[in-house]
Amino acid sequence: MVDWKNLRTELPDNSFEQELVDEVITCALVQHVKEATRYDPDSESSLLDLILTHFEDDVANLNYMPPLGKSDHAALNFDLHITVNHEHASAQSRPNVWEANTQDIMHSASSVDWTIEPESSIETA
Repeated sequence: MVDWKNLRTELPDNSFEQELVDEVITCALVQHVKEATRYDPDSESSLLDLILTHFEDDVANLNYMPPLGKSDHAALNFDLHITVNHEHASAQSRPNVWEANTQDIMHSASSVDWTIEPESSIETA
């Protein structure tokens, strides 16, 4: 089990839980779910949900909702704030083939000599 408040676990270093905690620390992530999300009357409630982001402000209005149907698992409702950086997202523009001027293309193609000499090789054709 992971102690998310203190970011540690009592399990061995090679356990999934310890590796997860190590990655959360390495990537400087914030775990937003602080309360139990699974309620079992026969055992201790447990925190099963993770909402991991880089900043505390990425998640707002986190609400723990009643379970859906016969589930013993809480539903979570929250606002996720996403910042998109378009600085490196410049895609090269491409012509729209559906708006091509077919008449001009046919006129240009008709002025080209398309004949191939029979003795030409594939490389020079």
